[in-house]
Amino acid sequence: MKSTNNEYEFRYTVVRAEYKYILDSDYRYNCANITNQNISEIFYKLVQNGILSIKKGYPWDGATIVPDTKSVMRASLVHDCLYQMMRENGLSTQYRKDADKIFYDICRADGLNCFIACLYYFGVRALGWLYVEKTRYQVIRAVRKFRWSGIKKVFKRGT
Repeated sequence: MKSTNNEYEFRYTVVRAEYKYILDSDYRYNCANITNQNISEIFYKLVQNGILSIKKGYPWDGATIVPDTKSVMRASLVHDCLYQMMRENGLSTQYRKDADKIFYDICRADGLNCFIACLYYFGVRALGWLYVEKTRYQVIRAVRKFRWSGIKKVFKRGT
């Protein structure tokens, strides 16, 4: 699938595993309010001036509760990456509100209706804390994995 914006091309592949998508090409986004950070891992890097670079091959699970539409995919990529940094690599949780605002801004830039974008924004503000703390996130992933494995078993029995 392909999406373009003014600055960078955005491509991803749909996969079936713990993560739903894998980034097909490097992607950069200017997180203007998240500065004075130097975080670097295999698949992403956030530098002092707020430029977030996400490398080809980065896996993410799209939007958690809402449908994965064209106007949400890029926002979910950047938002998931920033939340992962908060969970694992020392990005302060004080930036959670900025990450949520970035999600809103990208949704709007990619054509999502203002009312729907506001609903999604309030959703990540209300529930995002569950995905920032590492232990809570591990519990959520375990429940989600159990639920999906149960669904697969039901379909196998029904065929």
